[in-house]
Amino acid sequence: MTENEAQPKSGAFRWNAGGWSGAQIGATAWIALLGILLLFDAPLLGVLVLALATVPNVIGIILWRMRDRVGPHAAVQILAAVSGAFAFLAFVSLDAAGRISVLRGGAGRRVYWVLLVYPAAMLVFYLRDRAAGRRRGADNP
Repeated sequence: MTENEAQPKSGAFRWNAGGWSGAQIGATAWIALLGILLLFDAPLLGVLVLALATVPNVIGIILWRMRDRVGPHAAVQILAAVSGAFAFLAFVSLDAAGRISVLRGGAGRRVYWVLLVYPAAMLVFYLRDRAAGRRRGADNP
């Protein structure tokens, strides 16, 4: 099963294999790439960051396998929250190892602001889903 049809008034999101895998890879690939790059200079830190990139992907796979029981909007919110939390942990790991300057050409701790993309995306997803639900409600009085 590659797609699972959403219920008629379920909102803006639908289960879709391409969309789901794209969101999952897009949310975590940069963390994995960072871990790979760190393997050359700080192997233990690189392994830790790779592990931190792996966890959201495992959760994403579990959510995909549970798509008949979990709504697509709830799942994408969970994936974004988990990806953001593990990206934060990756930054904290770099910071604790004195390597935060590796990110963004020495911007230091200001780089943490980049992580606001995760809650911002979650807000956009929520608003989009809510608007779609209202439109469906207006179409079907």
